[in-house]
Amino acid sequence: MESYIDYIATVAASDAEGLRPLYGIVHDLPTEERIAPDLPGYLGQGPVRIGNQAAEQVQNDVYGSVILAVAQSFADQRLPTMGDEGLYRRLEPLGEKAARFAFEPDAGIWEYRGRTRVHTHSVLLCWVACDGLGRIARRLGLRQESDAWLKRAEEIRTRLLAEAWNE
Repeated sequence: MESYIDYIATVAASDAEGLRPLYGIVHDLPTEERIAPDLPGYLGQGPVRIGNQAAEQVQNDVYGSVILAVAQSFADQRLPTMGDEGLYRRLEPLGEKAARFAFEPDAGIWEYRGRTRVHTHSVLLCWVACDGLGRIARRLGLRQESDAWLKRAEEIRTRLLAEAWNE
């Protein structure tokens, strides 16, 4: 977990535009997708794709996924190094992006090629990001920050519950 936290914090700090849903083991090496025209594919059902187009897509659920995974480090006392205020500060920019992008169109977890819309799952995970930061801040004794994050989470939740269904 500590290696993952270090990796994702490095990725988050280096990507000012926002997290992508896919990174290579070396986070700043290119991962774009390309087609190998000389390969027929399994049973001739090409195209054969090398790489992954997900690296180029916008998926707003990534913010909540990261914060949800890292949140464990603030509670699990078995870890040699538990989450602290320094780690919380590194996560805050992800929460800011989650709050900003919650209702923005994205490719969703199904990674539709060339098509975006607002996905309930993505909005929900943006709520998870803000709610998680609120809970982490509370655990760290940062009451005002906790209240601010939980307020943002509640705003996302309220709108999500109002808009995430179709009669």
